[in-house]
Amino acid sequence: MSPMGETFQMRLRMFPSLINCCTIDWFTNWPAEALVNVARGSIAEEADMNLNEDEEGVIEMFKVVHQSAEDAVQKFHEQMSRRCYVTPTSYLELLTTYKSILKKQRDYVSKSKRRLERGLKVLAMAATQVAELQEELKVKQPALVQKQEEIEVKKVVIAKDTEDADKIKVVVEVDKEIAQKDAAEVQAVKDHADKELGKALPMLDAAIKKVDQIDAKDFYELKGMGAPSPPVVACFKIIVLFFNGYNVKVAKPRDEKKMQYDPEGYFEKAKQDEKILNKPIEFLKGLKTYDRDNMPEELINKVKPLMEEEAMSEKKVGNASKALMNVRVWIVAMLTYYETLKIVNPMRETARVMTDRLNVVMAALKVKEDELQVINDKLDSLNAQLAESVAEATRLSDELEGCAKQLYRAQKMIVGLQGEKERWTETVARLGIQQQMITGDCLVASGMLVYSGPFISQYREDLEELWRSKIKEVGIKFTEMISMKKLLGVEVTTR
Repeated sequence: MSPMGETFQMRLRMFPSLINCCTIDWFTNWPAEALVNVARGSIAEEADMNLNEDEEGVIEMFKVVHQSAEDAVQKFHEQMSRRCYVTPTSYLELLTTYKSILKKQRDYVSKSKRRLERGLKVLAMAATQVAELQEELKVKQPALVQKQEEIEVKKVVIAKDTEDADKIKVVVEVDKEIAQKDAAEVQAVKDHADKELGKALPMLDAAIKKVDQIDAKDFYELKGMGAPSPPVVACFKIIVLFFNGYNVKVAKPRDEKKMQYDPEGYFEKAKQDEKILNKPIEFLKGLKTYDRDNMPEELINKVKPLMEEEAMSEKKVGNASKALMNVRVWIVAMLTYYETLKIVNPMRETARVMTDRLNVVMAALKVKEDELQVINDKLDSLNAQLAESVAEATRLSDELEGCAKQLYRAQKMIVGLQGEKERWTETVARLGIQQQMITGDCLVASGMLVYSGPFISQYREDLEELWRSKIKEVGIKFTEMISMKKLLGVEVTTR
């Protein structure tokens, strides 16, 4: 606890045992070696002080400042009869105060110098920019005039090509309308043919499904019949005609027994034919893949009367064999499909002829459309070039306007700050010198802040003069006649 002030005296009165039961150790002033070692340790704790070659001189000055303050206290007591104290705490406060002032002064001077250097750099850039902008204006002004002339030429070419394209477009539209009308007629004929054909296709699909339901074993049984019934013989006679042609030659049987049930020999032909009963599985495949689109009219004319016989009635055939009934369904489907083709094929031929005629019209139309497309592509290319030229002209115009504005602002700034430029240059030079003097200047200021409080002005001036001379002796740079007021004082706020 410091003996200075009333606090210590008040504690002694409140706690008398501090006097009665304690021994007071009186400490003498720190020796010079202790002052130096404490200062060196304090500086070592701060990695960013960057004292470099001035470090030993600063440590020596801490000792000198503290010892000179101790001497001044003694002298002040002898001459003025006023007691004041310089304690080790004061020395520690000197070290802390110096580091604080040094950091703040370095930051302040560095920031002030950088700010002014940036200002000078901006002024230099502005002067350079003025010359560049003037040169840019000289180059871009003729380019803008040339680009505007190109735009006018392209507008004339586009107007002529557009007129030519409009003439061809009128012709193409008329031909296209005719072609669309012909195409609609062809499509109508095709649709009608498909509709008529669609009436027979369900029956054909049903017949194919009936064929799928046939078991090949049933045909093996029919093949093995010794005396087939008339429906069986009649049905396979028609099948032989379908699979071998309407003009097939069939040998009559010589056996009297076979003559009774198969007088024409068609059943025997079916039994021996590999496409029919000789190979029932292949027969079933042949029913499904039969070339129904190319059945000759003679075949149909020969089959129709046979289908009208009593033996081919649905009842008779059904009683004879279930598998044979499905074959009858197939035969009926083939006849129906043929009758449908008699209606559809002429329609298809008409559609083919109309399509050939339409193809000729469409080919001529395609030539004109290609011609129109070439012109349109050229117009698109010219319009794109025109748009690019307009954009380029606009860009050049904007750049010229921007250059003019920048040139005006730069010249105005240079003229307005011409006087400031000289002052800033001088200030930057002064701050550069001040950066070199901060180490020594802060020694005087921190010493005065810590120790000069009790002294009158004469003692303060003597201390500052002493410290300046000692700083010079240890080789640290400082500002001539530096004082705490000059370094830390602010003229605007000082009263």
